[in-house]
Amino acid sequence: GINLAQDDAPSTSHYTFSADGAILGFFGEAFGDKSKVRRESDASGRFIHIPRQKLRARVVEQLRPGTIRWGSKLRSFECRRGAGVAVTLADGTTLDAALLVGSDGIFSTVPRQ
Repeated sequence: GINLAQDDAPSTSHYTFSADGAILGFFGEAFGDKSKVRRESDASGRFIHIPRQKLRARVVEQLRPGTIRWGSKLRSFECRRGAGVAVTLADGTTLDAALLVGSDGIFSTVPRQ
């Protein structure tokens, strides 16, 4: 697995904001009684906060070179029950994969399909 302990800034709460900064939701304990007694080493029931570039580096360290196709643009994909996913890129390249990760931000093509 991926060890994020060295990069983690532990937290027991998380806020979600809209594009204009309004609070959309709050999850976790914040300043509740449980958060006062939890030890730093207690990993259950807390959120992991890690800079995107650190997370990206930790994931890439665990993959074979060439596994990730940087800079590709998705045209479409088709989930294959029990057999992964078929992907078509904007340049016409087709790929068969076990997993498709849409990590291109809030306006990702993946959830829009």
